[in-house]
Parts: sequence; C-alpha cells; structure tokens
Amino acid sequence: MRRVWNVHPNAKLTICGHAMPADWLRRWVDHRLSFTGYIQNLVDMHAASSIFVAPLQSGGGSKLKVLEAMAAALPVVGTAESVSGLAVRENVHFIGAESDEQFVAGIVAALADPGAATRIGAEARKYVTKNHDWIVAADALEKVWFATANHR
Repeated sequence: MRRVWNVHPNAKLTICGHAMPADWLRRWVDHRLSFTGYIQNLVDMHAASSIFVAPLQSGGGSKLKVLEAMAAALPVVGTAESVSGLAVRENVHFIGAESDEQFVAGIVAALADPGAATRIGAEARKYVTKNHDWIVAADALEKVWFATANHR
C-alpha cells in the first residue's frame, strides 16, 4: 500500500476477511489502514468504497464477494482466480493483476482515472445483472422444471 500512498496519499484501505495474519495490526499502524475481520454483509462497505481488491490465489466455486462488488458497480482489481468461472473480460469488467506490482498499478490507475474506473464498474454491473441476477437464475431453473415435467 505504501506504493499506492506515494501516488495517492489520502487513499484509505480497509481489509475484510479471515485471512489476515494476527500480527498485521501491530505491524501496520497507519490511520489510512483498517482491518474489519469477517463481514457478513458488505453493502455498506461497498457504498463507502471506490475499488474492490480481490487478490485470490486459490479457491473454487462461485466468487460471491466479487459478484457482489461487481453488482455494486465497483471496479474490481483482481487475479484471474478471483474471476474464474465468470465470463468477464479484463479491462472491460475487471482490472487484472497477478503480481504485487500489477495490483499497485491497477489500484493507482483506478484512483487516477475515476471515469475509466466507473466505466469498468458499470460494465461489471451490467454483466452481473444480465448473467447472475436471481431472476435470471430462477428463469433458468423454471425452464428446467417445465422441460422435466413435459417429458413425463
């Protein structure tokens, strides 16, 4: 984050989740940095945020926290793993980053060009509402049910 603060000294970072080493609170003492631990509902956090960073290195299944951030129209800076299983394109629906340097560059770029960040967030939201909204899922399930019922 220090490299981001060199360019954007007032940027604030809130780290949410379980995967934080216990000593981070002692090692990182800065008023621009906070640790929340696990948060069940991120709606308020999304509303107060400019960017969502998803440095996932492993995992399977759906990436619900990433989809929630995209649905909130936040630009996501994340790894290929953070969007695996999603039919999204880099620099259209998310900002790709695999290394520390790429994460810094992605965050700095999103903060430096809010218009581009807003466009990426808007495209991500369109993608989520078109492909992952509950209504879309319910319609697909209903089609399966009717097709199954008609084959009996």
